[in-house]
Amino acid sequence: MFLNLKKFFNLIKNLKIELIPKKSNILVVTDDINYLLIKKLLPRDTHYIGFPEKVNLLILIYSILGKKLSSHLSLNYLINYIKFSKPKLIINLYDNYIHFYELKKYFKDKKFISIQNGYRGGPNDIFYSFKNKNKNKKYLADTIFCFNEIVGKEFKKYIKCETINIGSFRNNFFKLKKVDNSNKVLIFISSYAPYKKKDFFYKSKNFNILFDDFFLSDQLIFRSCQEYCLKKNIQLLILLRSNDYDEKNFYEKNKIIKIKFLERKSEFSSYDYLNKYNYFVGTENTLTYEALARNRRVAVFAIRKKMLSRVKKTINNELNFYWPGKMNQTGNYWTHNINKKEFSKILDFVLNSTEKEWKKEIMKLDDNYRINFDQNNEIFNSLIEKYLHDKS
Repeated sequence: MFLNLKKFFNLIKNLKIELIPKKSNILVVTDDINYLLIKKLLPRDTHYIGFPEKVNLLILIYSILGKKLSSHLSLNYLINYIKFSKPKLIINLYDNYIHFYELKKYFKDKKFISIQNGYRGGPNDIFYSFKNKNKNKKYLADTIFCFNEIVGKEFKKYIKCETINIGSFRNNFFKLKKVDNSNKVLIFISSYAPYKKKDFFYKSKNFNILFDDFFLSDQLIFRSCQEYCLKKNIQLLILLRSNDYDEKNFYEKNKIIKIKFLERKSEFSSYDYLNKYNYFVGTENTLTYEALARNRRVAVFAIRKKMLSRVKKTINNELNFYWPGKMNQTGNYWTHNINKKEFSKILDFVLNSTEKEWKKEIMKLDDNYRINFDQNNEIFNSLIEKYLHDKS
């Protein structure tokens, strides 16, 4: 309750008020930070909507007091905003916002595009909602830009749409640079998110997952990496997800060697670190896949499912490596097994294999799973141009 109140007051404190909805050719559904990126690619006749962080008073009042097409305020707000601003093209950077895929049925003459903004999988994910909460609804979009083909195929199971593989839209903005392979520093990609004791990562009628249980795998992997680095005399750095005190404290409490944090200097500083270092350890988080797309060497320990089973929390395979694909239980640079000998063998391969050996291993990956790197999002740009000049 306290955390919810804190979030509410922070929302009120940072709330942006808009009086009159702007008419524009393109409307982007996103937040301030991601709009800074995407607006570089779009014409000046573009506006964005960031409900509830950014509120148009006229639209909000109309959505509350006027005719309601949905029981969801956020969906009514979007419908009314589109009616007033009259865009030709609506772009969504919250691909896991399920109500976006209901908009097309109200505006059949407009184009609706969604962009995958993180790797998918797990009980809090949009596909879990499709399977368990919204089985009878019909969802529509014109195009969804996806990380890879296998995720695109999963979207098509639930949404009538075209999918295009572009890799990570955000990752594509940052130029790819060569790094020094001889700099044997190991970077641990943090998945940690601050939480209160006894908070739930996921809660439903069927089962619950505490954050304490969810991050058991991170503790074990972090411990194993420290033991490996101590034995091999390698420096271990923690690439933080945030600069929150609780995140740093999580690693300080679990450290057995001297560690150093790579601070978040901006919302996009993670990509600076991906351009600076070559050797990483990751779980099933988005940055792990983005590092692989940038040809970085990554040891992937996707053990969260098995760690949760140890505390009697049974989930499906959505947290496995390259889900919804079906990878082997272990390979030269990944494993789903809780086995410290396997961890060490994988770290040896990541750090010590030749460039030829590493490339040969990466090329074994099924093309449907591969996450490409599309510098400056050229594929996205081409489709936007096509849609804007389409007279139909």
